[in-house]
Amino acid sequence: MGTFDRRMEIGVTLLLSMSAIGTSWAGYQATLWSGDQIEFSYDAQSIRSRATRATTKAGLQRTVDVALYTSWLESYARGDTLYARFIERRFRPEFSRAFEAWLATKTAQNSSAPLTPFTMAEYHLLADDSAQILDRLADSTATMGVAANRHGDAYVLDAVLFATAMVFGGAAQAESNRRSMRLILIGLSTLMCLVALVRIVTSPSAL
Repeated sequence: MGTFDRRMEIGVTLLLSMSAIGTSWAGYQATLWSGDQIEFSYDAQSIRSRATRATTKAGLQRTVDVALYTSWLESYARGDTLYARFIERRFRPEFSRAFEAWLATKTAQNSSAPLTPFTMAEYHLLADDSAQILDRLADSTATMGVAANRHGDAYVLDAVLFATAMVFGGAAQAESNRRSMRLILIGLSTLMCLVALVRIVTSPSAL
């Protein structure tokens, strides 16, 4: 075996070793990103469930506020101030603030006053805020899951490129091939290996 052939064998061995290590690393990263994707998806579903519960809570609170306000309005229209006061004491704090601000507009005398306390800026449900925050958090977490899945797919492709480099490198070791064919196979193996290496270096790690 001549000097050129020995150098070619050494080069192929290095390519195969590097491709084997790259394949292992890419497979490891793909597994990690897959786990992250599953975790993010589970977290997004859990957060979404909490957002749904907060929305339901806000709806129930709003229903209670409307029911009590309707009872107050009926007693007020009848002139039953005693029962109206009784109802007022049972308003929830969030609605009570809006109700007091609504009364301050002197709605009976002011034609431009809001028709109900529910249109007042003071009527604000914390449960609605919680639902919105949780919805945004769920969207953000789901987006992270999509990104993790995309990174995992990229590492799978890297593993395929390294495996292809190993196939070409292995074929280049066959002495039955002409030197020109072996050089072509080594070139293809080197190209695949370099492309995969560049992709891995520029890809985020799950560690």
